[in-house]
Amino acid sequence: MRQALQIAQLSRRMKESAINLVPKLCLGTPFRETLFRGRQSRAFQDVRSQAGAWGQVKLQNGQGSPTRLASKCATAPLCKRDSRATTPQFAIPNLQFEMNTPLPLSYGDLRLTSRYLLSPLAGFTNLPFRRIVHELGGVGLGTTDLVNARSLLEHRPKALDLIATHPDDSPFAVQIFGNDPASMRDAAQFLEERGVDSIDINMGCPVEKVTKTGGGAALMGRGNAECGMRNVERGKEDCEIGYWAGSGTQSPIAHLPSPAICLVKSVVEAVRIPVTVKMRLGWDETQITAPHFAREFEQAGVAAIAIHGRTRAQGFSGTVDRGGIRRVVEAVERIPVIGNGDIRTVADADRMFRETGCGGISIGRGALANPWIFRQLVQWEQTGSFDPPGNFDGRLTLLLRQFAYLCELHPEPRAVVMFRKMGHWYLKGMRVRPHLRHQFQLARTIGEFQQAIAAIRIAGPHAAARTDQLPDLHIPVPSGPVERW
Repeated sequence: MRQALQIAQLSRRMKESAINLVPKLCLGTPFRETLFRGRQSRAFQDVRSQAGAWGQVKLQNGQGSPTRLASKCATAPLCKRDSRATTPQFAIPNLQFEMNTPLPLSYGDLRLTSRYLLSPLAGFTNLPFRRIVHELGGVGLGTTDLVNARSLLEHRPKALDLIATHPDDSPFAVQIFGNDPASMRDAAQFLEERGVDSIDINMGCPVEKVTKTGGGAALMGRGNAECGMRNVERGKEDCEIGYWAGSGTQSPIAHLPSPAICLVKSVVEAVRIPVTVKMRLGWDETQITAPHFAREFEQAGVAAIAIHGRTRAQGFSGTVDRGGIRRVVEAVERIPVIGNGDIRTVADADRMFRETGCGGISIGRGALANPWIFRQLVQWEQTGSFDPPGNFDGRLTLLLRQFAYLCELHPEPRAVVMFRKMGHWYLKGMRVRPHLRHQFQLARTIGEFQQAIAAIRIAGPHAAARTDQLPDLHIPVPSGPVERW
């Protein structure tokens, strides 16, 4: 009788917690590090300690309704699909879930339709491209190119163009950068009044013209993290011991607001919509500040952290440090961490989830090479398989649709010139012959544009059939010393 009562109490607690916890169960996050952390995990901790060898939890359609208790779930890896299921079914050892829709991700009260996000990419993630990826499906949130906060407040035309939106472009976030808390706060309020769904603060841009003003990745330097160091003795009681990678020593980090933390807090407190922060691991390998900032920003009230797994000094050289991203995941308690960097395929996304435990993934250049990647990821999540990206004819149709969206915003002659950069990557992916790509780049009028497209349509792809699956396209990143970008 006593055992039956304990079973009923545990089941009730699980039902109360299940809905909030389901989104994290199959995000590729190690089970013990995600479920058993934060306020909403206590009931499951009790279950874990008392369940013994009882069996499994089964949640139908992602809605809760546990029928049995969890067992032996301390070290479960990434969810794996059960190929025997008739509906998409993901399985963690001794813990199974059945679902018919992608698992959700939330930025505070903003519920996203998927955990796959479009990264800001200067010159490419404009409104026409965001509309395209939304139409193709699978993207949970699109974010604009980074926008200077002061330029927004001064209503400069270029800045206002960058934040243009459309009903198809929903939800969407605007990424702002700057080093002045007052300007960032006022820009955030301006954006909220215009109906923006979320605001992203850029602390990751490595480009010299941004960092030399104190914005972007410059906010991640040691001077911004070691706050109150002028008088450590006076503030000892408010300090904790922090470790700087590469220093080999411990140094006190005072709990007095740093410039970066003050900036983020001023934005969070100024608006009601979710505020997120995009950052790198740190300024260089001796200043890995991301875990420290992630903890502080969570306390300040940010809704999520997006982390690119390189330092500013690396630029885009080398490979992403997924272990570094994992340390950021481990540094926070409740908010999702979004992994970013070197994600070009579904396999790359799977590896990011497995090795970092991140709650979502943000894709930039991978989406430029393959705008279908978000849909593929959702298909993979639901069924374990996914459709190939578009063939030659599919990509040509997409190119023309995106160009039409650009013409809705700008006069045709200007749109023709503006589209050259984006069109180049479409045509590279379509295996169009170099002389035809060159003809496309020379077009200045809508007539010349249409002639170039007609020639490309007739010629088709080089050394491939129109209906063949095209090879993966690699989008190059800036090279050379990051200070010269």
